[in-house]
Amino acid sequence: MGAAAAGGVATAAAVRTREPELAAFISDLHVNGEKAEPRHQREYLARCVQRILALDPLPAQVVCFGDVAHFWGYAADYAEARKLLQPLVDAGLKLTLGMGNHDHREHFLRSWPEYASSSPVPGRIVSQVSFPHADLIMLDSLNATPLVPNGKMYDGDIGREQIDWLVSKLDSASRPVFVGAHHKPEELGIADVLRERRVVAGFIHGHYHWWGSSICETHGKGGRTLWKAGLPSTGAWGDIGFALFRLSPHGAELTCRMEDFFYPSPRPAGKRPLMWDSMRKMRDGQKVSFSFEA
Repeated sequence: MGAAAAGGVATAAAVRTREPELAAFISDLHVNGEKAEPRHQREYLARCVQRILALDPLPAQVVCFGDVAHFWGYAADYAEARKLLQPLVDAGLKLTLGMGNHDHREHFLRSWPEYASSSPVPGRIVSQVSFPHADLIMLDSLNATPLVPNGKMYDGDIGREQIDWLVSKLDSASRPVFVGAHHKPEELGIADVLRERRVVAGFIHGHYHWWGSSICETHGKGGRTLWKAGLPSTGAWGDIGFALFRLSPHGAELTCRMEDFFYPSPRPAGKRPLMWDSMRKMRDGQKVSFSFEA
């Protein structure tokens, strides 16, 4: 996408209504540096940004659930990601970014230094997002051990200090709260913490590049059902697209905007397996509903 095209979309978006009760959720951008290969992640993210800016009404906010960087979290990855995401900011949409297992906090902060002072948990990048009728807490599940180019991967981790802060925040909340992170709550050891607190309306995550919903698996018996939803990737591999999050006084609805499916990388027309288009059509428009009722 050329700079002129991006600017044109952003300018048109800037004069349109932004809907406070509507947000776009994105995840697993996996952007690498400007001249690095592969490049399809950058191209698909640019396309995703265009499609969000073409929505009518526009969402007031865009929230990213981690893995902004391609693989190792290089500083060049974040510089390029900031450039590709800038049209959203230029159009007046509030952008919130979370950490995933492929991210690197120090390199991320070179491009978005404001997160260092805004996080309520020292040493982590935690965000609090306000919507009409509900709030979202974005946890930082990036393992304290940075990824290094040796092929080793690390599981998600949020640490005791972040869990204690989360519990305190939830226990003092006066309206519904969604909790988000790159990893599933079961992998972070907080599924019971969330289910036991009725203020928690649901959990949103990325990581798997797979759209879908399921019940939070907990070790406790009885109690209530708490739903979690996984997001597609904007353009790395697997389910490709974003989700629209719409709130009301009684709950929220998350709708998949499935733009493509491919694995492990895109293929030109005529060389795509038929299943890829079937996957796209099957998931596009699917919804997950969250209730605020106790």
